[in-house]
Amino acid sequence: MAELPAGIARRIEEAGARHFRRRIECSRARPGNPAGVEIREFPGALAFVALARRHVDWKNGACFVSRPAEEVLDSILAFFRERGIGPRIEAPPGAVDEAVSRRLGAEGLVPGRGIAVLWGVPEVRPEPPGPIRVRRVGPEEVSRFAELYAGGFEMPAGDAEDGTADIARWPSVPGWTLHLAEVDGTPAGAALLSVDGGVAYLGSSATLPRWRRRGAHGALLRCRISDAARAGCEVVFARAEPGSASFRNMERAGLRLAYVKSVWVPPPG
Repeated sequence: MAELPAGIARRIEEAGARHFRRRIECSRARPGNPAGVEIREFPGALAFVALARRHVDWKNGACFVSRPAEEVLDSILAFFRERGIGPRIEAPPGAVDEAVSRRLGAEGLVPGRGIAVLWGVPEVRPEPPGPIRVRRVGPEEVSRFAELYAGGFEMPAGDAEDGTADIARWPSVPGWTLHLAEVDGTPAGAALLSVDGGVAYLGSSATLPRWRRRGAHGALLRCRISDAARAGCEVVFARAEPGSASFRNMERAGLRLAYVKSVWVPPPG
């Protein structure tokens, strides 16, 4: 793992927190706020809940950008406790020291599986020959995108319906573009690119089960990296489970491990 240039990790974490805020805001903006979304900003952290979607962990948690002061951590944990939510907390290296770990443990949280953050400097690359093509789509195809996205993540019916309603708002988010991968003209995968202040996030990417291991995920990565370069971004980053197939595809696309975030979750069961 090569040392990151000064300031890059902070830029990545701040862009990532803003991305997740916008994503949860898409859910809150639905008429009547059916998911029961609440969002709270704290110094160096973002916290959010979806009271009607308690089982969806990424909608009920906090993103630490830096180590929270003791009183800030108390306020964050109280925010979740008052709503009866066991949160999923993500933190970059240095944001959770021994004292913070003890406090999270006292709240009933346990270390979960970490998240690898990979990064690179984007550049435009020619599209390789072959049957896979990636194209950007607009609002007129958002329903097709949402169907692929839900199918790629193999969401249960209720979650798929909820996710589709959220995704319908994604094309209106500044800096967000939706991408579809097609194999010989047949839709195979979907992915999001989020551009924010010179930093590009290669967001959620999903491939339909029948098209996996055919190169769609890698093609979506390459296209979005090129688009990030065309948008003038200086940094591109992505997230994956360490050592996973997605992680290896990201490395093949030219990204390199920046660091691994710690994750704290309620205990199983």
